[in-house]
Amino acid sequence: MDGFLGAYWRRPHSYLDAKIRSCISSFSCITEVEPRLEELREDLATGVWERKNQQLLKADSFDIGYRLITAEVRGKDVPNPALCPIAQTAGLRMSFPFGLSDKVLT
Repeated sequence: MDGFLGAYWRRPHSYLDAKIRSCISSFSCITEVEPRLEELREDLATGVWERKNQQLLKADSFDIGYRLITAEVRGKDVPNPALCPIAQTAGLRMSFPFGLSDKVLT
């Protein structure tokens, strides 16, 4: 299972599951997670979360700002593979600056 931090916007109880949180890299950057999770746990148990987020629960979608951008990589060499570990893992070779394609997904 893999998810983004905002993936469970209609299912906040999912954030209380350590297994789900372990698949969301953003949680490694959040300080003092446990007190915030305890607040969420309490708000869910008492119905406070639902009352505060009624409009959100009625929505079919929620734009939290994530965008998928694709790029076409051109070139021959990676000047420093450590700067681009994803490209290295995928076996891509590129040179910087690299050209972007004119196709961008929105």
